[in-house]
Amino acid sequence: MMMSKDEYRGALNQLGLAQEEVGRLLAVDPRTARRWASGEVGVPGPVEMHIRMWLEVPEVLAIARRIKEVK
Repeated sequence: MMMSKDEYRGALNQLGLAQEEVGRLLAVDPRTARRWASGEVGVPGPVEMHIRMWLEVPEVLAIARRIKEVK
């Protein structure tokens, strides 16, 4: 079962992530992240996996943020 737009938006809220940051962290255009939030496009499996991992292990999100800062 794919992550719904409501689950996606709720997860971002819980993580304190803006859609623009999600786009940057996952190397996609911010418009793509907005399309996931609107339900225009389904949340891809790998994106769902990252988000669920960030929720379970917040340290992984911190690592992703540090990696993107360096580049």
